[in-house]
Amino acid sequence: MRWRSLSLAAIGWVVAVTGTPALAQSPEAVRAALLAPLRWTMMWPMPIPPWAGSATVFFEARGERLVAQIENHTSQVSCEREVTVTAQGARFDLCRESGLVLRHQPQDTEIPFRGQTSARWYIFSPR
Repeated sequence: MRWRSLSLAAIGWVVAVTGTPALAQSPEAVRAALLAPLRWTMMWPMPIPPWAGSATVFFEARGERLVAQIENHTSQVSCEREVTVTAQGARFDLCRESGLVLRHQPQDTEIPFRGQTSARWYIFSPR
């Protein structure tokens, strides 16, 4: 990334989205955190249009499996994906992108999950 070509506002945005590293925890605690709210608002607030957007994500336990149901409001597409939970966060594919890696930050009640794919950053807020 070319830092010298970014404005101070853009650099501040990158710092705000990436946040601090996740605290040590168990996969069970991360799973419980994902299941705790009824739904999540997922946003990708990129500073340059048209890369910004939002979706609603519902996490559902199906036995030992955890599934994400995604309703992408920006692209008008819905899908369901299996979630892999780790002690640091979770990994799953989105409807039109693969490899979302989320980091859990339990100390942040407003945006407890932040992550990225190869294309952009994502933040998750409980609804």
